[in-house]
Amino acid sequence: MSEEDAEQVLIVVSALNQYAYCPRRCALILVEQTFDDNVYTMRGRDIHERVDQATESGFEEGVRVERGL
Repeated sequence: MSEEDAEQVLIVVSALNQYAYCPRRCALILVEQTFDDNVYTMRGRDIHERVDQATESGFEEGVRVERGL
């Protein structure tokens, strides 16, 4: 491994989104590791927990739902 490769820093892709939205918020989340969930992030986390479960397909509130494709 060259020195140039050793100096590269890997970041998570979500950090790019956070930085584009607000550089300060990105630093708070990634550097300071401070993030408080709000009603929207909690709702999103709950919804995405079932995304990969292939057994959960059917209808919810009159809408066909397919998961784990």
